[in-house]
Amino acid sequence: MVKNFEQKLRSISLNSEKRSMTPSYYDDKSTSKDFYTDLDRAKSAIERRYGDPLDPKSIDFKQRKSYMGDGKINVVNGFPINPYRLANAPKGRGILAKWGPNFAADPLITRIDRDTGELKVLVIQREDTGHWAFPGGMVDFGEKVTTTALRELGEEAVSDESLDLIKDQLLDIGSIIYEGYADDPRNTQNAWMETAIFHMHLTPDIEGSLQLEYDEQETLGVKWLSFNDVSSMNNLYGSHSDYIQMALSRLIDSGVVMLEEYLEYF
Repeated sequence: MVKNFEQKLRSISLNSEKRSMTPSYYDDKSTSKDFYTDLDRAKSAIERRYGDPLDPKSIDFKQRKSYMGDGKINVVNGFPINPYRLANAPKGRGILAKWGPNFAADPLITRIDRDTGELKVLVIQREDTGHWAFPGGMVDFGEKVTTTALRELGEEAVSDESLDLIKDQLLDIGSIIYEGYADDPRNTQNAWMETAIFHMHLTPDIEGSLQLEYDEQETLGVKWLSFNDVSSMNNLYGSHSDYIQMALSRLIDSGVVMLEEYLEYF
C-alpha cells in the first residue's frame, strides 16, 4: 500500500510539470499549422465572446489566477509569460482562446471490468492529433470544473441518458487529483493550458451503467483501455500518462487495487 498518498501525488505532480517543459510544439513549420495557429479561429473565439482580444495589453491580468505558484500571472510589456519561459515554443497566443492560462477539466474514469477483472480507463481518440486521451474540454466562465468534466464526458464519450442516471453518484465518488500546468502542443510563450483532473472510479453497482457513445465531429473513437496495456498507457496525449499514475496512487491508497500489480507504473 502507498502509505502517504498526498506525498506520492505531489511527487508525481512535480514530475508531470517537469515533463511539461519540453513538449512537442506546433509552430509555423508544422503540418498542423492550420489547426493550431489559424487567425480565423482566434477571431471566431472573440466573436463568440469566449476568446480574448487580439492585443493582450487591454487585459487586467491581476484579475486572473493561475494554478501555478502563488496564482499570479507574470506579465512583461503587456504580455503574459508562460511560467516555464519556453524559448522553443511559438510566441503569441496561437490557437488558444485566451492569453495566459486557458483552463480545462478532464474526467478520468476507471473501472474494474466485471468479465476480465482488468482495471481499465475510459479514453477517446482526439480529432486534432489522433492521440488517445481522456475526454475533456474548456471550463466556461463561472463553471465548476466538476461540471465541465461531466459535461465533456457526455459530449465526447458516453450517452447523455446513461450519464444522467448516475451523475450524482459520480460527483459523490469523484475527487480532483491534479490542478496545474498541462503538457499541450497548443502552448505558446504567452498562452498555455492548465487543467483539473477529476478522477471517478466506478463502483460495482454502476460499473456497467455508462453507455459508450461519441460524436464523430468531436472525436474519432472511444474505448475502455486496459492498464495491462502499459505501452498504450505510456503514450497517451500530453501529460495524461502522468495522471494515470495519480489515479493509480489513489486506487492503491483506498485498497481498490494492490501496488504489487502495477509496479511498472512507478
